[in-house]
Amino acid sequence: GKPPDLEKKSDEQQQDQQQQQQQQPQQQSSSSGNHQNEHEAQVVILAAIALSNAGVPLASIGIVSPYRSQLALLNKLLRRKFGDVSRELEVNTVDKYQGRDKECLIVSCVRSNPKGDVGSLLQDRRRMNVLLSRAKQKMIFVGSVKTV
Repeated sequence: GKPPDLEKKSDEQQQDQQQQQQQQPQQQSSSSGNHQNEHEAQVVILAAIALSNAGVPLASIGIVSPYRSQLALLNKLLRRKFGDVSRELEVNTVDKYQGRDKECLIVSCVRSNPKGDVGSLLQDRRRMNVLLSRAKQKMIFVGSVKTV
């Protein structure tokens, strides 16, 4: 067997890994394949607030996600935070941003899982090219480091 101190270290590593998995926000998926990530949506809202507080007009900020259900959640949270002014922010899917640019773009990847499965939408190179070329000045990419 292993020396006792190595076994102990291994147990500690397993506990750390379990804690990280519990702390990692899991996206919610319905049977229709819709994906939402509440924790990530909160981070996106904080990023939009930070940009606005730094003087970036809301009309110059875009929020993009590959999943419409995440966009619906983001719109709901934005209305809560900004009220009617939230309509100035453009919140759309990757496909809707094709041919359009924004000064600042916040990207919500949504998927978060220990397997690193980003889903088919983020594996599409053409979509990713559209996504990565839409910001004129600043892009804030929000996603799970382990997944993306």
